[in-house]
Amino acid sequence: MGEDFHYQDAHLWFKNLDKLINYVNAKEDSNLNLVYSTPSCYLKAVNDANLTWPTKNDDFFPYASDPNSYWTGYFTSRPTIKRFERVGNNFLQVLNPGWS
Repeated sequence: MGEDFHYQDAHLWFKNLDKLINYVNAKEDSNLNLVYSTPSCYLKAVNDANLTWPTKNDDFFPYASDPNSYWTGYFTSRPTIKRFERVGNNFLQVLNPGWS
């Protein structure tokens, strides 16, 4: 989904998102209410819901979506994200008490 120049026509994307939001919100048998939001509003709503999230204890690579589908090269075109992922994984492995 998306590449460097995929979202240049913002008007088109917002117009299509408006259609999707209106379609979903018009369905009376749905318990969904789609809205535009910001990351801070979303995180506040998630925090207010008081949910319990599982803790990830293993590393992040390689990701396998199926028994023979490994995503090791998935972030190759986005080296900064790949680097952050590797650094984060290094911290996770260093702090993992199971390895000490």
